[in-house]
Amino acid sequence: MSDSLQHLNKSILIILLTILFAKSIYAYELSASPAEISISPSVGEKVCKEISISSSEVVSIDNYWSYKNSRELKDYIYSSKELDITVEIPKEALEELQVCFQIKDNYRYNGIIILQSKTRNIGIGIWVIINPNQENKQEPEKESKSSITTNAISLKSKQQSSKSNYLLIFEFIFILILSAIIIAIYRNQIRKRQTKNLY
Repeated sequence: MSDSLQHLNKSILIILLTILFAKSIYAYELSASPAEISISPSVGEKVCKEISISSSEVVSIDNYWSYKNSRELKDYIYSSKELDITVEIPKEALEELQVCFQIKDNYRYNGIIILQSKTRNIGIGIWVIINPNQENKQEPEKESKSSITTNAISLKSKQQSSKSNYLLIFEFIFILILSAIIIAIYRNQIRKRQTKNLY
């Protein structure tokens, strides 16, 4: 009977370790600091800022821009090249990164830096405000641009979501199979003990 209890304890321990492993996968968090970057450069001046990232895996990085002073993602439909802003930023990062900005015109620009998990449907944004030292100017919004960039962000998010769903399904099936194997082994051990006791 003691052997059976030992097998049971081992089985329970393995199941608990499996559950803890699964929780560690689900408990992924992504954060970054600062939440907003605000700079006041002169035209042609290069300004750099540091961003700290808290993530257990490498994240992908993109940046989008708008003429509007808005906090709506749908308004960020321009690339930095289209607004003639020079942005030096890596495509991927893990812990820290440096981003540099340089403007050629005396306009106020509003941007967002998006950090996106490669395996989960998790992403965060860092707002960017570029407000030159001189008198601000605003260019009219270009309606012909529509929402191509926003659609690209949405498509990327859906792709990440799809990958995340497949990963969760795989992990769930793995836990079920492992639990079934452990239970089968335990029952087989009990059956052997009972058969042995009969003789």
